[in-house]
Amino acid sequence: MREHAVKVLESGVDLLVSSMGALADRVFEAKLRQAGPGRLLFTAGAIGGLDLLGAGAKMGSGFEEIQVTTRKLPQTLIQPWMNEVQRRELETAEAPMEVFAGTAAEAAQKFPKSLNVAAAVALAVEDWDVVSVRLLGDPQAVLTEHQIRARGASGEYSFTIKNYPSENNPRTSGIVPWALLHSLRQAVRSSGL
Repeated sequence: MREHAVKVLESGVDLLVSSMGALADRVFEAKLRQAGPGRLLFTAGAIGGLDLLGAGAKMGSGFEEIQVTTRKLPQTLIQPWMNEVQRRELETAEAPMEVFAGTAAEAAQKFPKSLNVAAAVALAVEDWDVVSVRLLGDPQAVLTEHQIRARGASGEYSFTIKNYPSENNPRTSGIVPWALLHSLRQAVRSSGL
């Protein structure tokens, strides 16, 4: 994405982003938002509620805190940067274990293929710092679970989404390709085609 996104937008072509974690680099995000005349578009991916969170972020002082807790099968969370001990713990986990706790930006950097939900929330509220993330490896997690809790000027929100993992790529939810198609359909409709 880093190599081609700005060129695509500058050529006048709209760009639908699904790997939202790449925008945790705020300099890169700013470049994309300034590029054009193509439109920078986002998909909800594996979750809903982004419109509510985006609206809540604009009301009053926005959100005091947003917590995203994701629960996935441990073996799908193994990353190239992990040492042998960390890998083995994930491969042999028999009970839920915390794999990561930190900011949405840190989550996007450490788990670029597993935590796009946290990045989507941060982009929706336009604040990478207010979103904290907790990632759990759970050997019983047949469904990938995303729990989002937010508290701020507009109210308190709590919602949980449970998706079946993709059969082809268990690191992502099976709904994601359909979310992309839905986002493309919406983009085409809004452009008047």
